[in-house]
Amino acid sequence: MGFGFDASGECRRGEGSDPQPQSFSIRGSVGRFAQNIASDVSVVQNALNRVPQSMGGPLPSLRVDSICGPKTIAAIERFQKVQFPGLAADGLISPQKRTISRLNSLLAGGGSVTGSGSSLGITGNVGDAQTTQDQLDLARRLALDAERRIVDAMSRLARASAALANPQRSGTGQQLAREVDFHFKASADPIPVLHLSKIAAVYTFMLAAIRGSNTGSREIFKAGTDPNPNAIAVADLGGFFSSDPTKRFIIITPNFRTQSSAVIVHELAHFCGGDEKSGRDIVHRASPRPPPNGTRREDGSTDYANMTPFFASTNVFSYQVYCFPEIPEFRVP
Repeated sequence: MGFGFDASGECRRGEGSDPQPQSFSIRGSVGRFAQNIASDVSVVQNALNRVPQSMGGPLPSLRVDSICGPKTIAAIERFQKVQFPGLAADGLISPQKRTISRLNSLLAGGGSVTGSGSSLGITGNVGDAQTTQDQLDLARRLALDAERRIVDAMSRLARASAALANPQRSGTGQQLAREVDFHFKASADPIPVLHLSKIAAVYTFMLAAIRGSNTGSREIFKAGTDPNPNAIAVADLGGFFSSDPTKRFIIITPNFRTQSSAVIVHELAHFCGGDEKSGRDIVHRASPRPPPNGTRREDGSTDYANMTPFFASTNVFSYQVYCFPEIPEFRVP
């Protein structure tokens, strides 16, 4: 039993068995200037071959021969470059270090990582008293897709901003402008480009938070509970910037069973906006399509049509849904 992301964007319980984690370990380092124990090398070669090429898997697949030659080292470097952009690729995999942890996180989903996260699963039963390590690992796997989606959203937002500044827009430019007007009320602001720069700033902080977690430089996920018995993940408003160490985490609760990174993006928006005193806290203000023609999203009190530009810039669902262009709620009516 797990929770899947349905067309309305809600996390709902769904049937189906959950794949079991398939982690691996090595005794010594593998790669450039490494120990390269034959059995460890074959384990790493097999693991890299299970990673989709779009996620840094080898091109072409490695021959599993237990020999760490130039092709195996190049495959390790490629994986590192794709998974840790901006960081130096040393062509080395060591026990209990960042690269092997990332490999294990990816392969725990059954050797396949898709954009929707639909292949991912966890063990355990809903209602457990404590958050399991499997659930924390699941959150970290979904964080990989959340990072990709935020990067894509920022790129689309930049192109939309350029389109708004151009009175002679192409068909693509018109569509990009319509999307930011729908989700963020850009053209309703006196200075649309400035308005979108504020949106982009929030996404930049969201990206910094999730990339820090994904690279291991700052852990943002923590096991815990919430007074709401149905909560699956919880974040303090503006917690990313808080001086209080207890607020600098996204809490993963014992109910965490989602198969989508949408919940991670959602909590990141809360986490990386302002705090309650700032006036820029990102909260539940409006739903894309509330009743009677849609589903109210938590405590969103209105719909997109009635948002002001300020409300749109501090509406958690705007940030979330803009990262998922494939779902019905994204589409401009």
